[in-house]
Amino acid sequence: MIIKINRDTTIDVNESFLIVKDNKLYNTKTKKYEGVEGDIITFYIETSNGGKSWARGYVEGYTCGNNIKLRGIDTPYVAATISLIEHISSVTACEDTVNAEEELKLAMA
Repeated sequence: MIIKINRDTTIDVNESFLIVKDNKLYNTKTKKYEGVEGDIITFYIETSNGGKSWARGYVEGYTCGNNIKLRGIDTPYVAATISLIEHISSVTACEDTVNAEEELKLAMA
């Protein structure tokens, strides 16, 4: 699915379980909203000694579950636990093949 962020940036979302709901990217597996380009995200990762290492930054691209890519950081975080997403960006689906009614049914299930 191709999404448009803030009517400007276009991103190809590869995962079929991610849909657009309420102008945000929604994960039908986790039943939670995801972050997209420009949103501010706060999350933590478990350290080797069992503690938590907190991070905060702007999303680059989009998040998917525990996978987070931040602007200016080359390596994505792959086992992060999201604490807060400040949804600054607005998302719209911009592909004719998207069946919004079908996706809404999935989101409500």
